[in-house]
Amino acid sequence: MQALMEKLEAADVLVIAAPSYWADVPGIAKSFIDRCTAYSDTNPDPDGPRLKSDKRCYGIALRTGARPMECEHILGTIEHWCGHMGIDFAEGIYFCKIEGKSDIAPHKALLREKAGVWFTTDKRELSVQKFTRRT
Repeated sequence: MQALMEKLEAADVLVIAAPSYWADVPGIAKSFIDRCTAYSDTNPDPDGPRLKSDKRCYGIALRTGARPMECEHILGTIEHWCGHMGIDFAEGIYFCKIEGKSDIAPHKALLREKAGVWFTTDKRELSVQKFTRRT
């Protein structure tokens, strides 16, 4: 966990992508979130380890079904984690009806556009848009 936290510490921008597993983040993502408790504002030790401030995070959620509610929940989970970690959740985007690689292909241009903004935009210039729906 320490090695992973060092990588998070070195990053200015995080992109967290998660598929929907029974309308929630996958178990491995939930395990990661739980193991971050020692680094979060929920750690009762006020001198406990914390990430440096001024980080921002973007979320991507995918699901095979058509209902966007599950993706919104996943993005909400990522945003909730960010809040406890002192990371600004800047934007989330989701895609429904993704069965395989060929289903994401039509969205590659949008993903490239978002990545260009996410990795080149100064934090002060961001106009926060919480969730962008893509079906």
